[in-house]
Amino acid sequence: GSTIDMMSMCMEKFERLNCSILGVILNKVQQEKRDKVAHYVSKWLEKFDIPLLGTMPFDRTMGFPTMTTIMDSVKGKIEYNGDRMDNFAEGTIAGSLISTEELMGKGGNLLLVVGATRLSLAIEDTAEIMRREGWTKPPFSGIITTGHGAYSQKTIDFVQDHHIPLVRTMLETYGAVVKIARIEVKINLQTPWKVKRAVDMIEHNINLDLILDKARI
Repeated sequence: GSTIDMMSMCMEKFERLNCSILGVILNKVQQEKRDKVAHYVSKWLEKFDIPLLGTMPFDRTMGFPTMTTIMDSVKGKIEYNGDRMDNFAEGTIAGSLISTEELMGKGGNLLLVVGATRLSLAIEDTAEIMRREGWTKPPFSGIITTGHGAYSQKTIDFVQDHHIPLVRTMLETYGAVVKIARIEVKINLQTPWKVKRAVDMIEHNINLDLILDKARI
């Protein structure tokens, strides 16, 4: 229902500009609802003789920001492992108090956001959890430290040994987390795996032949 309501609003704008619609593609459709959505939307579009050209499934991985994108959002600077800035973050942990439940509950490829002076505490907790759980590597794909402060050699060694990109920003921790949460992720040449995934999704879910046929009319 909400999809049809949105399409109706969009179609009115096209009509006001005397612009014909050759077809419709639905984006970010939940996998378990795709058949149902396609069925009812197609029936509604039949009234206007407009074909449904396909449904693009929602893929949460396409919304994961890379460390480069995150760094830009917080106006940060690379301090360690700049060659790993293509790492992407699936979730965020903020603060120095790290728990086993938090790490295990959020999965891997996490972004740690913590004050520079408290990074050592977060690393100590993480190292202890790794020893206790038998993990060979931490679940962090990147670290953002906030504010001034030096790192201990033990902390630097941990970051270097596990090749974790570390970026510092002068924002405070809450402000950095808010900035990161507001990132609008785009596909670009710095994320070739996303480009490939987008191409695969289009090839498998969109009727390209029908689009070409419509374009020739």
